[in-house]
Amino acid sequence: MAFEQGTASGVSDLFDKLSTFLVANGWTDRALTTAGTKGFARTAATDPIEVQFRWDTGTPANVGVYHSLGFVGVGTAPGSHTDDSGQGVISGTNATLATGRHVALVNSTMRYWFFEEDYYCHVCVEVNVGPPSQIVSFGMGNLVKLGTYTGGAYCYGFKRSGVASTGIMIDGSILLDGLASGTAMTPFVATLHAELLAGQTAAEEWYLVWADSTAAFQGTDRAGDDRHFVQGGFRGGLPARFFARPSAQAVAGLIPMYSIPLYYRNIVPSPTHVYPLGHMPDVFGVNIEWFNPGDEVDVGGQTYVLFPSWRNNLGGGNETRFQGMAYRKIP
Repeated sequence: MAFEQGTASGVSDLFDKLSTFLVANGWTDRALTTAGTKGFARTAATDPIEVQFRWDTGTPANVGVYHSLGFVGVGTAPGSHTDDSGQGVISGTNATLATGRHVALVNSTMRYWFFEEDYYCHVCVEVNVGPPSQIVSFGMGNLVKLGTYTGGAYCYGFKRSGVASTGIMIDGSILLDGLASGTAMTPFVATLHAELLAGQTAAEEWYLVWADSTAAFQGTDRAGDDRHFVQGGFRGGLPARFFARPSAQAVAGLIPMYSIPLYYRNIVPSPTHVYPLGHMPDVFGVNIEWFNPGDEVDVGGQTYVLFPSWRNNLGGGNETRFQGMAYRKIP
C-alpha cells in the first residue's frame, strides 16, 4: 500500500514514474516493446488485473486505456491481448485514440497523485494549474465485492468534451460513472469483469458502467461477444443522488462522503431484478465547494485527498460544479 505525489514532465515521464511506483509495490510492468505503450498487471489481486495504455509518440496527449483478461506477449499492442473488453481504439494516432476510451493528458508539466493498494491503483493528474485547476483521473482495481461471482476487476479512463468557444463541458465519463449514457458514450465508459451473472452466457465476460436501461447489450468485446451493463457508480444511483448535495466543511467538522457502488440490473425478466455487486475501494464522492484540488482532510483518523471530478463550477452550464472525489491516502 502506497501513495506518491510528484511532477511529471510529459506523458512518457508520467507513465515511467507510474511504472516505478507500481513495481515497487508488487505490480508487474509488462515491458511492452511497442513505442508509446505501457502495460501493468497485478496477479495477486482478488480478480487478476491486466491493463494496457497507448499514446501517440509524435503527439503525446490522448492515452488509450485497455482492459483484458490475459496477456499475449510484450510485442502485442494494447487492445489485442486475450479477452480484451473492446474499450479503447487499437491505434497509435492521437486523433483516433480520442474516439475510444482514453485519458486526455498534456505533454508538459503535470502534477500527479498515485494511490495504490494490492487490489487497485488510482491516478489523478492536474493537466491545467488554472485557475481553474483541471483534474483528470484514470485507474484500475477490484471492487470490494458483495457475493461470490467470478470477476470484480474494473478499469476506467477519463473523457470530457466541450464547446471550444465557451469551454462548457457537455458530456463525460468519470471513474465508474453511472451517469454516462447513450450510444455516443458507449466507447468511453468503464468496464467491469464479471461472469455468469443472471441472464449471462458463459462467453459473455464484460460489463459497461452505463446509465441507460433500454438495451440488454452494449456492443461487443474484441471476440465479438455481447457486453451487458451495470449501473450505480460515481454520478448515478442513490448515494450520489442524495448524499452529494451537502458541501464538506473542515471548519465545521463535516465531511459527508458517499461510496461508489455498482449494481447489475437484469432487464430480461419482469419485474426487473437488481443485484448489488460491490463498491470501489478507498474512493468516495464528496462536495468540495470549500476545497482546492489536492487538499487533505482527516476523517476518523484517516487522511483523504480531495479533487474536483474535472474542475469546480465557473458559472453554470454543464460544468462539474462542486462535484468532487476523495481518495484515501495510505502512506
